[in-house]
Order: sequence, then structure tokens, then C-alpha cells
Amino acid sequence: MWWRHIPAVMVLGLLPAIWFDPDTVADVLLLVAALAAWTFTVMYLARSAWWVRAVGRGLVAACLALSLVLSQNAVSTWWGEDYPWRAHIRGLLYAGLAYALIRLTFALRRIQDRK
Repeated sequence: MWWRHIPAVMVLGLLPAIWFDPDTVADVLLLVAALAAWTFTVMYLARSAWWVRAVGRGLVAACLALSLVLSQNAVSTWWGEDYPWRAHIRGLLYAGLAYALIRLTFALRRIQDRK
């Protein structure tokens, strides 16, 4: 029942825009998303046996990559997009995220095929 969460997401994303600039709201939510991604990643690394199965290792890689991509986007949003090697860094982070998600998908497929 994933659809039950749609109203909450809409309220969090749209309601603050009534009182604040929508661009600022989006920038703050990007920062919140980056912090949430890092929180999940660190908790999963610290409290789960992620190294035991391929899907756990894949999830760590995907979460780390997502955390890095969101962090880079947040940094660019708040401090500007004009920094050395920006295009190279973005390309590397996006390639890492794509690679990690593809590996995670293959690990999931292997698990599903066994059942």
C-alpha cells in the first residue's frame, strides 16, 4: 500500500511553498534527502550483516552512490555550480550510481530466480 504515502509527500513538498520560495523549499528538501540517505547508509553499514549476501553488498554500494550523488547535488545547489572538475565529478558519481543499481538489480534477479 505504497500509495498511502502520496498525500504526506505532497504536503511536505508543496505546503511549504505557500509561505516560502518554491526553489528554496526544493533546495532544503534536497539537503534533507541527502541527510536521510547518509543516515540510512551509515545505519545499514553499522548495524546489519550487509557483507553476507550479494544483495546486501549491492544495497550498500547503491546507497553509498545515492548518498554521494545527492550530496554533490546539494553542494552545487547551495554553494554554486562553478567549481573545478564539476562535470568529471558528476559523471563519475552518476556512473557509480548506475553501476551500483545495475549490480543490485542483477543480485535481486538471482534471488528471485531461486524462489
